[in-house]
Amino acid sequence: MWSRRMRSDGSALEVVRVTGSEVDDQGPVAARIRAGRDRAKFEAAADRRWVARPPEDTLHDRIEERAILRGVDRATG
Repeated sequence: MWSRRMRSDGSALEVVRVTGSEVDDQGPVAARIRAGRDRAKFEAAADRRWVARPPEDTLHDRIEERAILRGVDRATG
């Protein structure tokens, strides 16, 4: 388990948890997200250990691939 500010690999991450029951109460949720951002460490691009990127495929792509593979399994099984 890692703490809210540090992972075991040394990445300085700030984690803010938002649950479904809080979505309707936007003021406190937004304040908590802003507070987390304020606590977060911002490093120069050259010094960053990781960068979040979107996946190369979409959920639609993965669903289609699974459907195709299920069809192959049924045809060969």
